[in-house]
Parts: sequence; structure tokens; C-alpha cells
Amino acid sequence: MAPLTGKVDSVPATRRGAFSSVTLLMLLGLSWSLFSLRGCDKTGGDPNKVEMKISGKTYVLEVVADPKTREKGMGDRTVIPDGTGMLFAFPDQARRDFVMRDCPIPIDIIFIDAAGRVTATHAMEKETPRNPGEDAMAYERRLKLYSSRFPAQFAIEIMGGGLKGLSVKTGDKLEFDTEGLKKRAK
Repeated sequence: MAPLTGKVDSVPATRRGAFSSVTLLMLLGLSWSLFSLRGCDKTGGDPNKVEMKISGKTYVLEVVADPKTREKGMGDRTVIPDGTGMLFAFPDQARRDFVMRDCPIPIDIIFIDAAGRVTATHAMEKETPRNPGEDAMAYERRLKLYSSRFPAQFAIEIMGGGLKGLSVKTGDKLEFDTEGLKKRAK
């Protein structure tokens, strides 16, 4: 058998065929791996969405990481499709209170600390909309507060009743890019 050199002519025909077949198979395998990884990305490459597994169920969550979008949250939405929701990211860890401002549908919430541990969960019920003539302060005062109970840096909102199908409880660790989201939060 001839030693391998930089020249193709010095490699016997049977080895050239084997080499070409192996190379082709490797390239096809790499292409398939890249294709199948892309096929699993339910976010469509949108940097404002993240995919997260909660109790084995996959969710595509909108990231809200600035004051304006956090204030709006799910307000005025009339539907939250199954398997979707919002992931609120805050620049610091603190005790948080959420309300159902302008939310005509029930929402479930999971509060999470800086390390990814669940601090509290709530089934938030829809509130009576702001009445004609009711000033903003009176409206805000009558809204029920849903507390993180302990310092939290993240919150996830999903469709009302969604928590019933999940086995999420206080102290559970959720796996997601906490550090990347902390950097995005304003």
C-alpha cells in the first residue's frame, strides 16, 4: 500500500472511493444535524422569544425586559395560545407584585429568583375593567396584588389554568439562560 501524500494519484482507487464516501457521509451528517437543530427552534430565530421546558412541556415565551413592555405585559390580550406566554426579566432581584391591569382573561404566573428557583405561583383571576369615571389611582388600588413572596428577578405568565397541568412548586429549579436575560433587562 502506498503512503498517503498530498497527491490524489498516490492513493489507490479503492482508498480514494472510501475517503470520498466517508467525507460525503460526514458532510451529510453535519448538514442534517444543523437542519434538525434549526427544526427544533420554535422561536423562528426571534431574539425576543425563548423556548423553555416547564415540567416537561415546551413553551415559547415572549421576553419582556424593559419598563414599558413589562408595564403592558399581557394587558388587553383576549387569548394566550397553549404553549406560549411571557417571560419578564428585571434588572435586579426584589420582591415583586403583579396585578391584572387591563387583562380580560385569567393568567397563571410563576415567580423565579435570580438562580432560576420558583418563589411563588398564582392563578390570577380577571378583574373588572376600569369603570367610566374611575381615576387611575382608584383603579390601581382595587386590583388584587399577586406577590413573589421572596425576591424574584423573573416571572412567567401563561394562559389561565395552565399551572394545573404542570407540576411546578416553590423551590423547583427551572432551566433557562438566567445570565443572558439579566444582561438584557433594563
